[in-house]
Amino acid sequence: MEQIMEYKTYQEYKQQLDQELNQTAEGFVRIGYLLKIARDTDILKESGYTTVAEFAKAEYGLDKTQVSRFIHINDKFSEDGYSDRLQENYQGFGFSKLSLMLLLPDAINESITTEYSKADIQAIKDEVDAENKVSDIERMIEQAETPAMPGKEIDRVIRQLAEDEPELYIEMHKALKDPNWTMEDIKENMVPDGDKTYSIRIPGMGRMMLMLNTEGNITLVNVRSGKRDVYEWGADMSGAWLYLMDFDVSPEESWSKEFGRKCPVVPVQQKSVSLADPLPKKKKPQPKKEAKVKKAVPEWESKYSAGDEVVSTTTTHGKRGILKRKRDRKADWEVQVGGYIDIWAEAFFKKYDPEEEKKLEEAMNPPEEQVPGQRSITEYPEYMPEAEMIPPEQTEVVDTATEEPVSAAGIPKTETATCMNEENMQVRTTDEPNDEMAAGQKEEEPDMTQRSILKQIDTLKRDVMSRSWQQAQIDIDMIKDSVNRVLGMAESDDDESDDCYED
Repeated sequence: MEQIMEYKTYQEYKQQLDQELNQTAEGFVRIGYLLKIARDTDILKESGYTTVAEFAKAEYGLDKTQVSRFIHINDKFSEDGYSDRLQENYQGFGFSKLSLMLLLPDAINESITTEYSKADIQAIKDEVDAENKVSDIERMIEQAETPAMPGKEIDRVIRQLAEDEPELYIEMHKALKDPNWTMEDIKENMVPDGDKTYSIRIPGMGRMMLMLNTEGNITLVNVRSGKRDVYEWGADMSGAWLYLMDFDVSPEESWSKEFGRKCPVVPVQQKSVSLADPLPKKKKPQPKKEAKVKKAVPEWESKYSAGDEVVSTTTTHGKRGILKRKRDRKADWEVQVGGYIDIWAEAFFKKYDPEEEKKLEEAMNPPEEQVPGQRSITEYPEYMPEAEMIPPEQTEVVDTATEEPVSAAGIPKTETATCMNEENMQVRTTDEPNDEMAAGQKEEEPDMTQRSILKQIDTLKRDVMSRSWQQAQIDIDMIKDSVNRVLGMAESDDDESDDCYED
């Protein structure tokens, strides 16, 4: 940190600050520096003000937010973070631009020039804010669903740009088809005004800022990670475009061949001109001022169209429907589901793929592998759903001494369960079902443990359909615990029965 300037009196200090408030944009850094001095020293001691915020409000009408912004501008854009000099690459920016750039990553600020307007910088900030709203889990799911592509990041970015901007692809195709094309042809189409920033969102990678300047190299910034790479106009940019093009067909056919769907740009039909018609007067072309920032094209703009069959990614039953038309709000579509119209946002549906649904069903219901020594739930019929059965011929065991019916284990049904001698046992058969047993079966309630397991399985299916993978893993663990408890209870019942026979 540089040595802090010393002012002899408060009047001298205030005069200096008054001059800075009336100077150019570079003075904003010096204003921040002077406010820092008021904050970090006792220069306000003779003024009667206790804080820099109180002083700035009373003397200049600056509120706490404005004071904080001046100080942060000095922190970020001054040399060494604490001086009265603006860094060379930020000279010429106004206060409003620097205020917006405070909220942008340094990797992006380094490529913004004074030619960018406040609206252009605001557009860049909007793209950064939009990417920050995408959660890490959503990006991980995108990575898992997006096939890996070979080549450098610039190749993937240009491919996505070409798909999102078919008009640009067509103009580039026309320019590069000429065997005598030059690098100026590429710059003329991509950077008509000398500076241009393209925001391109690639699933799994996030938003990429392709920042172009005709006098310098190409800068590619990953908004999410802040990674900044520099490429050349020659081999990198031209090579990425040429790889996507087939010059044996029309530009529209080449686009369709590369991206696997019909090109949305309709070829312009050439009008026939008669020699008898007077030649039209040539109008002097008016220069068209374009925005220097091209925002990322939302997925629904480039990949969906009316008539597409889509499937919900949030409803548990995978509701499918047909896209009817896009509403006024960009994120909303009208979707016909059955006989009614529903409104779905883009984030909540995707194109329906029967093969993908089949794979999802297989993943939800994988074939069970029998582990050696593993016991099956069918070995415990008391935990299985009741089935409607025809009562078989009943066999009753009777004690010959008392003529009282007993269980198959020799225990009288009218007495306390005790093990009996087999000498007094004889078996008699009757064609009538045991009314007491039948009544007991009717009154028996379904097993609570079994119903709990079935309910947990339904919950697992819903979580898998909604791609809630972490919750699905919790469901699986709960099902395993429930089944293990059932098996433990059954083994405990077997042990008690064995003890009875041993007595």
